[in-house]
Amino acid sequence: MTGKINFAKILILLLGASLLYSQKQNINSKLTYPSLDKTLSEINSNLQTKNLSDTELIHSAMEFSECSPEEEKQILKKYNSIKTRVMKLAETERSEEKLGEQILLLMYENILNQYKRNETTMQAAFLNGTYNCVSASVIFMALAKAANLNTTGQITPNHAFCTLKTENKTIDVETTNPYGFNPGTKKQLPSANNSAKYAVVPARYYRARKEASDRMFVSLIAKNLCSTYNDKNNFTKAVPLACKRADFLNGASDQEQNAARDDLYLLCSNYAALLSRSGQSRNALDWLDTVFEKRGYNASLLKTYNDIAYNTAAELCNKGQYKTAALILENRKSYLTSANINEIEHMVIATELNEETKPLAADEALVYLKNKLSENTAQIQNPKIQKTIQSLYEYYVQIKVNDEQKNGRYINAAQIARENLKIFPQSSIIKNLSEQALKNHAVYIHNNFAESANKKDYEQARKILLEGLSQNPASSILKNDLRTLEQITGSAR
Repeated sequence: MTGKINFAKILILLLGASLLYSQKQNINSKLTYPSLDKTLSEINSNLQTKNLSDTELIHSAMEFSECSPEEEKQILKKYNSIKTRVMKLAETERSEEKLGEQILLLMYENILNQYKRNETTMQAAFLNGTYNCVSASVIFMALAKAANLNTTGQITPNHAFCTLKTENKTIDVETTNPYGFNPGTKKQLPSANNSAKYAVVPARYYRARKEASDRMFVSLIAKNLCSTYNDKNNFTKAVPLACKRADFLNGASDQEQNAARDDLYLLCSNYAALLSRSGQSRNALDWLDTVFEKRGYNASLLKTYNDIAYNTAAELCNKGQYKTAALILENRKSYLTSANINEIEHMVIATELNEETKPLAADEALVYLKNKLSENTAQIQNPKIQKTIQSLYEYYVQIKVNDEQKNGRYINAAQIARENLKIFPQSSIIKNLSEQALKNHAVYIHNNFAESANKKDYEQARKILLEGLSQNPASSILKNDLRTLEQITGSAR
């Protein structure tokens, strides 16, 4: 048995893509936290409508792509050149369906040439020709809007595409393929000879598809970049971009605003978890305090906060630093659940009891614990604290009892246990200590009796037994020894 109390820590998971940490990270204790400020450009901050024009869409896409001024200049030049061609097509093509199909082909003739899953930015698409479903869909939507086509963005858990709504029907546009207009229909390919060649992009059933506002759709560029930064632990880049996205979506529906905030909170939570696992739990709590103040929180972020606060307190208490742990509890209570407050209070008090009694002799420790028991406070009267005090009390009673027995004072040991049983009458441990001391006393007397009896010194043997029974009258061992002696000597009563 030991008086040391150790507190287990809660496992904090780092959420998102590929966030696994097996080694302690070295992070400077003088941290500059990721910015939570509003950094959305004036143009995008002043947008009043949920439905964006093609120009607003492209400007928003470039901002979320984090384009340099020079890149923006090149992108706009290329976009406007293609836009001019699209608008000329719109002047002559009366079929919205055919116009939409031609816009998709134009994109691949002039901009896009290689699909790459993680290439989501406008500069990658316009300047290098590499794209993914988000960047290709945003470009198609912008050009379609320039041609006055009714185009909306569609989102699934793992994909993005567009729909074109005409007078008669709604057509899906799989923008990652030049022949993805109205998937499932056969498209004739250009041919240098008279032979006809066709392409068919299979129609797909998009599970859990949702129509997105223009704001949400273009902001997927930022979401994808944030995921990439998250994977690289680059929260200095990820968090400000997520803030920019959340601010941009203030003009969207409540559902989309909440989704953007949840994505921001996930990044903030991951950064806090990284700090915590790097041995900087108090920095993690300071960071989350700042997030709560500037950006609010959701249930998941609040849980992270509570887990880190608990772990910080556990770490300090395991080092015996209960006063520092108590300060953390006092300063963080406004965001802690009542259950967590109770758990941390228990840790702090349990550690205080452990640390304050550690340097004391057993007698002094027992007096200290009795005094604690007499304190009529809600914390001390808490059943968990009572149980902790009882465990420590039993530990020090055991020390006293064992010390007495080491010196052969078994009856004194039993008496000490019985007296202390009055403090915790239901303690099976203290009760067993008393019983074991009496049993050890009986064994000690028995051995002395047997030694005299084996020498046929029956008078001395009887004297030993009677003296032992006077101290330990309920002992079945000694009573049996006395009967045996009387049988040997023929003097049984």
